[in-house]
Amino acid sequence: TACSATGQDDENVIIVEKEEEKLVYNLTVASVGDVVKTERIKCTYQQMKDQDVSFALNGRLVTKVYVKEGDMVKKGQILAELGSEDIQNQIDDLEYQIARNKLLLEHSEVNENNNISLLWANLLYYRIGSESSVKAQVESMQQSGRYYREDLQDKIGFDEQQLENLKRTVKQSSVYANMAGTVSFVKERLEGSTSEKDEVVISVIDNTDCLFTVEGVEYADRFGAEDLLDMNVISGTGTGAYVLKPAHMDKWDEKLFFSI
Repeated sequence: TACSATGQDDENVIIVEKEEEKLVYNLTVASVGDVVKTERIKCTYQQMKDQDVSFALNGRLVTKVYVKEGDMVKKGQILAELGSEDIQNQIDDLEYQIARNKLLLEHSEVNENNNISLLWANLLYYRIGSESSVKAQVESMQQSGRYYREDLQDKIGFDEQQLENLKRTVKQSSVYANMAGTVSFVKERLEGSTSEKDEVVISVIDNTDCLFTVEGVEYADRFGAEDLLDMNVISGTGTGAYVLKPAHMDKWDEKLFFSI
């Protein structure tokens, strides 16, 4: 019922010593420098200048188209024109009529003075008529000459206005390139069609000023004026690698601009 010193069994005691884990460190040389963070940003190719060409006249036949897509054009080059042969005939007639009336106006006063001189000469040297009759004839002649010249001046003024209107119409019958560039669009079957006022029929892009753009300005503070960026172009025909740098940074209000 109780343990006795003589009846207790001896037990073996095992002591386990805990092993300390040894840590091994690899050392390397530390240097001071900038931390560069690389990000991928989508950019889009964009021509900065373009021109949409349209006729100012409605319902006219498009008689000639001088360019096709891909053509290089110079500033001031004619691109297409409307039929204006009948208008040109009217212009030729008006120019002749104006020149004729100006010539008649120029000689009218000279002829009048010659006729008046002849009346006075007949009176003085040949005693033809009387002084009162000559004065009456001179007065009548001057009045008729004045009315005649006024009529000529009115006709010249009216014809010149008509001529200006016709020349403006002829000018509006042709469209021109406002800049040097490449034709990027020509309306299908444009030649032989009927013009619609203000409809875009031809587009020209300026390939000398093309940039890559990034929508939004959240990345703007990450670029410096002299920074160089790597750009990879992926298209259906292959890939290409280029170097870009920031451009037109003073205009980074809605888009970021980069040039190759």
